[in-house]
Amino acid sequence: MATKLMGEAFEPGDPRRNATLLYFRRSTDEPITPENTNQPYGESPVSTAMGAYFNKKAYTDPTLRRKYSRMGFWVNIRLIRYPDVLLMAAEAANEKGLTGEAAGYLEPASLCCVTPFATNAA
Repeated sequence: MATKLMGEAFEPGDPRRNATLLYFRRSTDEPITPENTNQPYGESPVSTAMGAYFNKKAYTDPTLRRKYSRMGFWVNIRLIRYPDVLLMAAEAANEKGLTGEAAGYLEPASLCCVTPFATNAA
């Protein structure tokens, strides 16, 4: 949960605020306003949570939530980068003594980490 202080740390008009914080109303009696409406999906959820905001790192499309979760409720979404999946597979194969298979997972994982700015200077 993000605090009120964190919400106030952003300068007015800073686009990172809407990308970071998930706004909510305390009750259905509280009116929906631009200040408590989340972008890009236009939701204004209700929560009795103690904090001022939720963290928006896993804000998902409400249409997909309704389709793939129990009645569209917010769920604890786990996002794992593909290179991390490859590294977990390599670790599991290595623990089973399958070092050749483990090595096969490492090369694609290392390629995922190469950026256009990386160089192979000798």
